[in-house]
Amino acid sequence: MIPTEEIYILGRHLSSSIAGGLSRRDSLGFCADTIHSLRGYMHCNGRAGRAAGRYLGIATSIILIAVPFVKAQGPKIAQVKNISGQVTIVREGGNLPAKVGDLLYEKDVIQTGADGAIGITFTDNTVMSTGPNSEVSLEEYRFDSSNFNGAMLTNLRKGTLAMVSGDIARSTPGAMKVKTPTAILGVRGTRFAVQVEGER
Repeated sequence: MIPTEEIYILGRHLSSSIAGGLSRRDSLGFCADTIHSLRGYMHCNGRAGRAAGRYLGIATSIILIAVPFVKAQGPKIAQVKNISGQVTIVREGGNLPAKVGDLLYEKDVIQTGADGAIGITFTDNTVMSTGPNSEVSLEEYRFDSSNFNGAMLTNLRKGTLAMVSGDIARSTPGAMKVKTPTAILGVRGTRFAVQVEGER
């Protein structure tokens, strides 16, 4: 499996193909709330070596009932704002079907199914949306609301991700990063989308 990444660096002019089409999602499966914030795009492609990640199996309902969901430790970093289809939060080995209003914490992993999409807002007002068949890990996050300083690292293992940066990227350029199987992207105030796919 060779990962192919498509990166959309967003500028000022709204693309009709992104924002004007579907009422709930765009062609990459992003939630409408995120897409309405995006303005234009520039497209580039990248390829690299074999992907190391593997898809997680789906446990039966009996196993899910027997294994309690692990309560998060530490402060909340984000909240689920909208959901479509199948979305799961993975936290320290426990699985929870995501719902609107759920709080998210550092190290949480978001997984979406074939019909899934989710939109979340971080405490620094960064907005993030993922489309179908995606896996995103919230690896690192810290934010001080008194001076707007912080740092953020999001790991896109597969699928699609769109972000509109908030206070962290505005106050500390380069402190907000997105990791993919082939690169680490530094965010400096731009709005962008990334897609990671596998080709046989």
